[in-house]
Amino acid sequence: MGAVPTMAVDKGTGVCFVDDMSTRIKITYAIYARPDLEAEEVRRLWMDEHGNMLRRHARTLGIVRYVQTLHTPHPSEQGMAEVRGATAELPFGTAELYWESLETYEASVASREGRQAYRELLEDERRFASHVVSSPWLGKEREVDLGWSEE
Repeated sequence: MGAVPTMAVDKGTGVCFVDDMSTRIKITYAIYARPDLEAEEVRRLWMDEHGNMLRRHARTLGIVRYVQTLHTPHPSEQGMAEVRGATAELPFGTAELYWESLETYEASVASREGRQAYRELLEDERRFASHVVSSPWLGKEREVDLGWSEE
């Protein structure tokens, strides 16, 4: 059974957030498509084939959740970028991989079976992702309490 979520306040900003005291860790990966492939082919290779491959390796790697978010273009993106003084260089999508703890993730990298599974996944990524601009990173979520509910 997991920790009971509690409300906490960031003393620096006054923002309320849900502190679930979880040790859960995730990797977030911005997926940039290979420029030589059509969008539908990238989607199929990543979301269908790669997703199924990750599902097959999930237990070996200790992955407890996998989320693929496909970018859905919208005209407002250009404006959101411009007000930030940025250009809208958007990924094809994002992938989020979750482990119960940093130790679980580290154990998956340390095991022979885990390293083999990661090698297979990395090799498969090369079929659809541009590794020149795609870089995964580790993080821990903190959910902000928005202060309202539809209930």
